[in-house]
Formats: sequence, C-alpha cells, structure tokens
Amino acid sequence: MLSEGGEKTYGLLVGWMSVVSYILGGTCYLAVPFVVWHAGVVSSLLTLFVASVSSIISTLWILETSARAEALEQWAMKRDRLTDIASALSLCQIRTSRRFELQELTEIFLGKAAGVVFWVFAMSNSLLSCWVLAQVAAGSWASNLPFGGNTVDKCTDEDFLLHLHPVGGCWNSYAICIVLFGLITVLLAWLDFHELGTLTVTISVVRFVAVSAMIVHSIVLSIDKGQGLSVWTEFSTAGWLTAVPVLINSQMFPLGVPTLSQHVSRKTKLSALFIVSLTTTGLLYAATGVTISTPFGAKTNEMANLNWVPYTDRKYNWALRTMAYTIVLFPSVDGTLNFIYQVIVLVHISESWIFGGRAVFSRSTRFVHKFIVSVIPLIGVTFVSNLVTINQYIGLTFYVLGITLPAALQYRSRAIWRKKLDSIPLTPKADHLSLYDMDNTKNESTSLMSGSVKTVILPVDDTPYSGWYSKPVFVYVLFVYSAAAIAVTIVGIVIAN
Repeated sequence: MLSEGGEKTYGLLVGWMSVVSYILGGTCYLAVPFVVWHAGVVSSLLTLFVASVSSIISTLWILETSARAEALEQWAMKRDRLTDIASALSLCQIRTSRRFELQELTEIFLGKAAGVVFWVFAMSNSLLSCWVLAQVAAGSWASNLPFGGNTVDKCTDEDFLLHLHPVGGCWNSYAICIVLFGLITVLLAWLDFHELGTLTVTISVVRFVAVSAMIVHSIVLSIDKGQGLSVWTEFSTAGWLTAVPVLINSQMFPLGVPTLSQHVSRKTKLSALFIVSLTTTGLLYAATGVTISTPFGAKTNEMANLNWVPYTDRKYNWALRTMAYTIVLFPSVDGTLNFIYQVIVLVHISESWIFGGRAVFSRSTRFVHKFIVSVIPLIGVTFVSNLVTINQYIGLTFYVLGITLPAALQYRSRAIWRKKLDSIPLTPKADHLSLYDMDNTKNESTSLMSGSVKTVILPVDDTPYSGWYSKPVFVYVLFVYSAAAIAVTIVGIVIAN
C-alpha cells in the first residue's frame, strides 16, 4: 500500500502485529513468570496493570508531541492561511513522509542540552537491550543445538550462571552461535522497517502458537499436580522489588513509537492501535506469568522457555518434544527479529541527532550504519549476565525514556502549541484570543473586542491524539510515578547485591 506521497504503508492488522512483536520481542516476557513467582501473583498483576496504563498514556503523549511538532513545522509556511483555531488544529497530523524521532522532539521542545542527555540514555538502553537479545539467542542455541565433543560442547545453565565469560567447550559453541546470530542479523539489516512486514506476520503467528502452548501446557501440569489458587496469596517484598523493573519494562517501548507509527496507513487510528496493542501484551504477560509460575513454582527458570528443556528428552512422545523444542528455541528467533528492530530504531535516533531529522540516506549507507550499531552489542554478548539483573539496569534508563521524557515533552509541547494558538485572532477584527481557560471544565475562552468580552467554545483536544489523559495533572502524576519506580528499583538492586 502507498500513501498519497508514494511511501509504503501497511494496514492496522500488520501495524498491530508489528507493535506486539516489538514489545514481546524483548526478553521481559521470559522473565515475567520468574518474578511473578517470587513477588506473588496479586502484587505482580497490580504492578503490571499500573505499568500498562502508564505506558499507554506516555505512548499517546509521544503521538501528541509528534503532531504538535508537525504543526509547528508547518506553521511558518501556512501562517497567513490560519484564520481560525480549526485551521491551526488541522496542522496537527502525523505524516508518513516525515518522522519525528524522540531525539528531535527532545531538542525542539526541551533544548539541545536535553537532546544530548537523551541520546546517552537512548544509546545505553538500546545497546543493553540488544545485548540481552543476542545473549538469549546465542545461549539458547548453544544449549540446545547438537554440539558435542571435547572442543565444542553443549552449554548448561551452570556455564552461564557461574561464569561471566563461558569457558571450555561451551565457550566454543557459544562463540559459534554468536557468529551465526551476527550473520543472520547482518542479512536482515539490509531491509528497512516497512520491508519486514511479511516476516513480522510470520513470526507473530509462530509466537502466538508458542505462547499458547506454554500457557495450555502449564495449565495441564497444574491440574495434574492438583495445585489450587493458594499461590495467589503469597507476597515477598524482596521479590516485588525485583519484579517492578521487569514488569514496567515489559510494557515500555518509547524509542520505537515514531518508527512503528510512521508506516501505518490510517494515522487517525494510531491511538486505538497502541491502546489495543498494549492491552494485548498486558493480557499475555499476565497469562504467562500466572500459568507458568504455578506448576513450576520455585523451579521457574529466569528464562521461562527453558522450563521446557526436560521435555525435549527422547522418552517423551514426538508431539510433546516438538512443542518443547518450539517453545525453547522460538524466543531466540523472535529475539533476532527484535534485535533488528532495535538496531533500526537506534540508527534512526543517531541519524536524527548527527545529521538532522530531514536527512535522507541510500540503502547501502544506512546498511553500513546498521552494521556499525550491530557490532557493539555482539562484542558485549561475549560476557553473560543474569537476565533479571540486566533488566533492572535497563529499567533505570526506561523510566527516564518511557515515563519522565514523554511527560516533559507533553508539558512543554502543549504549552508552546497553546501559545501559538493564542496568537490567532478569532475574527479579522479581533485583537486577541486567549486560551488560558482551555483546561477548565467549561472550556471557555475570551476575546477582547471593542472593550467587550466575547465567550467562545473551543475544542477540548488540540491534536487528534489528545484526550482526558492530556491534562497537566496527569503529567505531575507520572513524574511522581517515575521517581517512585527509580527509587524502588535502586533499593531492589542494593538488596540483591
């Protein structure tokens, strides 16, 4: 499908699959059952609900900020034709031909210095995320592919838990898998985001099958073991402190919002698309967390898919073994696709910061950029670390990028845009139009005309993506929420150490 400007676009279904793939393609959903067991079901579900709501609001704020940035860019060219508020509000549209990365939005509304700080956090977040994705893939392959011998051998959990750098035959097989992962990602790096649509749909279908198999088989195991709902009443403070960053991170994807929304054909439905997508992933996290942690209990692996490794043994029938291999190996395939997503987003952000938001690059030049970005985490993945621990540190960057930054952008962009709207006369004879009262319940404004005060009704929303969540009070709430999340995570890291 092509937009009016000739750019490639896709429909809402592929858009939904792309967003869900981007969110679930990380490693948090593998760690959710582990933290649910240690924190307790009720506390985990409540935390996940709050994380989902806050992520929805911050994502919609990014859409609002992008629309206001587009309007401000169009303002200078069309100022003479803006005769009323309605014509000005019509500028607030997200276009396929123009993508505002968070880097550029930060510089526009918060200043150059804030843009530098953002880039540091974004680089740290994306590179750590890519490191984890590569580690999950290479580790899964090294532990399950048919390696054997004195120099190249299968890895075990102990090889990764007891060593920062795998040794012996495990290291050789792990290194081979890193190279294999690198070759796959280099080949996929030739494609741009909108060209991954077919692969995204295919992976989404397989993901649904794999996650459904995990949930259904876990329920069957719980019934066989006669386990009830007693686990719902358990709670651990230390476990909850560890769970908070994992559960919040699981629903955060601020860096991907501009790229994920750019090629969706029906831009007016972006708010609904992200709300449905985050609701979908929230329900899947809840289902996997509860169902998997119940039968496996204290033996729940940090990487949930590895709970099915024993079922790959030849003593089980072919159907169960096939399902087990699909569950064990699928996250590595899923993570490979998400690794490319992360690389593309990171390249877009870096290009926006270094060359400006309007810079255009050839396919070969952009491929070189992706290759350079990919190499850094592939070097880092030669060192392995605890999955939950890494997610705790990633969480500290996510709180800034996914909560604090969108709140700051919402506050500043709204204030700047309202000031612009305030300069538009109500009529050719009007001297001034004040929007000071656009936040009150009646939503009335005043215009001074010949010494008299005229009351007019103005729209509650100043972009197509605005709503009840756009009011400043919610900005303050999320600032407090972000500070609390940072404090809780730091305490959790200190206690764990």
